[in-house]
Amino acid sequence: MKDVARAYRHSVSALLERDNGATDIPLASGEQLSVIDVAELIQRVCQEEQGYEPEIEYVEDPRASQPTGPDFTVDTSAAYDQLGFETEYTVEGAVRRALRNAT
Repeated sequence: MKDVARAYRHSVSALLERDNGATDIPLASGEQLSVIDVAELIQRVCQEEQGYEPEIEYVEDPRASQPTGPDFTVDTSAAYDQLGFETEYTVEGAVRRALRNAT
């Protein structure tokens, strides 16, 4: 969320300075994490921060019939090229902050 708010500020500034009209600019952390990667990251960080390792429950993918693949890559080069925006926060950092704020 913090990066999204920063990106919004960058985009408003760019719009006011250049007034090129509206355009879509993909935003992402730049990290290539699958759902299981995020679950395992949360599990590990919980253990490190709280001394508790939550169990990961594997369930059938409800999107299995859809044409999706394991690649969650988002090209964020336009955010840098057009706005000078780069992410500062990681998924792991967000999980750690959430756990620290929850206690």
